[in-house]
Order: sequence, then C-alpha cells, then structure tokens
Amino acid sequence: MSNIKKPINEIISNLSPTPDQSSRDSQEKLRCDRCRVDLPEDRKFNSYCDKCGDERRRQIEARSRISLEREIPPKFIRDDIPLERRFKEYVPRCQRGLYLHGKTGTGKTQTAALIALESIKAGRIKGENWAFLNYPKFIMRLQASFKDKTGESADDLLSRYADIPYLIIDDLGAEKPTEFVRQSTYFLINEREMYERFTIITSNFSLKYLDENIDPRIASRIAGMADIVEMGGGDKRLLKSTQKRD
Repeated sequence: MSNIKKPINEIISNLSPTPDQSSRDSQEKLRCDRCRVDLPEDRKFNSYCDKCGDERRRQIEARSRISLEREIPPKFIRDDIPLERRFKEYVPRCQRGLYLHGKTGTGKTQTAALIALESIKAGRIKGENWAFLNYPKFIMRLQASFKDKTGESADDLLSRYADIPYLIIDDLGAEKPTEFVRQSTYFLINEREMYERFTIITSNFSLKYLDENIDPRIASRIAGMADIVEMGGGDKRLLKSTQKRD
C-alpha cells in the first residue's frame, strides 16, 4: 500500500505548481484592459498601462470639458488665469461649500469656474454629476415651466438640481425676491445643506443682506453649508476697459 501512495504523491507534487511558479503565472496574466500589453510586475491587478491610462484620463477630461463648455459661459473658461491659492482646498473633496460675495466685477464667477476647471483635472467632476446655474435664468425657467407643460415641471427642475452632487449657483439674489422665488430658493438650498452636497454660490450680496432683505432661512442654511468669502477690489471689467483706452 505504501508503494502505491508514493507514486501518487509524486504525481500530485508534480502537478501542483511551486509558490514561485504560481506567482509568475499570476503575474503573466496581468495585462492592460485596453491594449492587452503585459503590465509591470509591481501591479497587483489588471488595470491600464501607462500609455492607455494617460489616454483614458485625457478622454475623461475632454468629455468633462465639453460638459463644462456647455454649462459655463465661454468667457469664464480660461486656462491662462491661475486659481488663487486660498481656493485650492475646494478642488479636492471638501465637506463645506463656498459662498463668494462682493461687488460687480470682482471675479466671483471666474473663481467658481476656475475651481470647476481644476476639479475636472483632479477627476472630481465627471460627466453629468455637476451643473452650473445662472440663478436669474434658472428662476425664469422655473416660471416658464408653468406655461410649458411639455417640459420638466418646476418641482422636477428643483429636485434635479437639489440632488446633483456638485453645483455652482451663480448670481444668487439678482432675481426679484417674490414669494415664489423665496420658496424655490429655500427648497434648493435647504435640500443641499441637509444632504451635504457640495455647492459654490456667487452673489453681489452679503449674508447679512440676504438675512434682512430676502429670507433669513436661506442665509442661515448658506452659513451652515459654506465658507463665506468676500471678494474685494474694484470692477475688473472697468479696469480692463480703462487700460485699453490708455
């Protein structure tokens, strides 16, 4: 009986790969998901090779860039203007949003757009997980929805933008503060504050002004969800116009 066990054990031993062989075989199977080229030995699972990885990142950025250009007015999509250092912390995942307020022409919308651009490069903004709202235009769209029954309802529009993960609200407070505007704005801001969805808001008005003249509930929710930054300086548009004339 022992004579029979010996050759069987030898056969099993020969069929079973050594640890080194198993490791090599596993490593040999690691290939790029796109071009199928062998990956370096330090990779622990299938992924993209460096070349395909770079190409995939460029494609993602290009798709996001197209989305960006569709959402944000072209004049604010600038690669030649650097984002101020104090705003770079809002590019990676940040728990709190940002409320930029100040006089006309101080760079509020431009700063919000630059944060969005940097977020695309960092991979935070992808595809349809974000939006840019010119708020007075959005309010007009909400009001028009009551007459046009073929499109999204006001409730659907508000819910869609309340739920989107990354939202820029531009020029809050420029619209006439009717009861409908106050209730719509409160719903949108309150939903985003409660569910901690990242939001950048620009406005010509301070929170104190919103509190005293529009709705204290809205001002309170913004204070709870965003860092408040006043944009100082003069009107950059007027300054450029003066420099051109000189």
